[in-house]
Amino acid sequence: MLLNSFITFIVVLRPNLLKSSTKNRRMAVIRTKFFKMKMLSYVKKILTRVSFDARLFEKELRKAIKMLVANEVQELRNWCYANYGLQYGAILNRCFVVA
Repeated sequence: MLLNSFITFIVVLRPNLLKSSTKNRRMAVIRTKFFKMKMLSYVKKILTRVSFDARLFEKELRKAIKMLVANEVQELRNWCYANYGLQYGAILNRCFVVA
């Protein structure tokens, strides 16, 4: 976690510390992967918290699908079916038919 914070600090706050364009690209990829994983875990946390209400669960799931990239949507789909397949199977089928 500390390393990721340091990388984010270098890329976002101090880009002049990086001299080579290869380093810039490598750091951008690391930063992008870091933020994507954080967003996916954030979405999972939100869906877990709103799972008591079907309408709210569907609303948050649709927002998450719009926000995430394709491979993250696939991972979210697998997670949702594993955790909420029995409870919200119809909602999951509706939401993931387009994704």
